[in-house]
Amino acid sequence: MTFVVATFAVALLVTFGAYWLLVVRPEDAERSTAMGRLRNYKVDTTSASIVLAEDRLSTIPFLDRLLRRQADVTGPIHKLLEEAGMKQTVGAFVLTAMVSGLAGAVAAWWFTGMLFAGIGAGLLAAALPVLYVRRKRTVRLQTFEEQF
Repeated sequence: MTFVVATFAVALLVTFGAYWLLVVRPEDAERSTAMGRLRNYKVDTTSASIVLAEDRLSTIPFLDRLLRRQADVTGPIHKLLEEAGMKQTVGAFVLTAMVSGLAGAVAAWWFTGMLFAGIGAGLLAAALPVLYVRRKRTVRLQTFEEQF
């Protein structure tokens, strides 16, 4: 029985000794070398920080400030433009809707001579850019769903 216990102890000693010599010792050496290199490394926090510029709502400073104050209105418009995949700014979209509405109102008033017809046509013309962007968003989302 002593021979069996002695054989087991020698086998255990050889196995753990080989493991320590071939695995643990090299890993410890690598770890201590890496820690030594990291002790000398100083982190420069000013170069590691990233500052993201705010998205401009318009290239016209006055309109940009005005639109920033109306975040509850410009947020959904920005989301709509983004979902439609348009590179247009919110300010350009708002100006497009305003100009098309004004042009429709003036044209209808000019041809009919009735103020209320001009106002109605202006509202319809102002809605055209919104309808166009919504349609473009719908087509884009359908294309995405088909590819997905």
